[in-house]
Amino acid sequence: MIKEKFVTLSLSSTGRNAQGAQFGQQVQSFEGPANFLEKHREALIQRVAIVPPILDSLLSKKLIDNECYDEVLSETTNQRKMRRLYAMVSAWGNKEKLEFFNTLKEKQPYLIEDLMGK
Repeated sequence: MIKEKFVTLSLSSTGRNAQGAQFGQQVQSFEGPANFLEKHREALIQRVAIVPPILDSLLSKKLIDNECYDEVLSETTNQRKMRRLYAMVSAWGNKEKLEFFNTLKEKQPYLIEDLMGK
């Protein structure tokens, strides 16, 4: 099972943590889907092995239309397909990027798990 990274920072005896939060405040940092996709863009482009099942899922979720689907599939290599797909994803909002991230987790679980460990 893939789990998102959460880091909770505790407060020191001085009443502040390293980020300056006071008692009663909890600071959480989360590598959200949009940040994950940007941070690991190069690795995802290079390492996604099979793009069509990802496109099928995005099409069924109505995140892309048939024209976008065909445009990405027309590329000759998986790397070019992922670059073309990333060009589309960059214009999406956080909700759509979350769906793309979830699709990658579903279709490429070992790759996503490996990248989340980095």
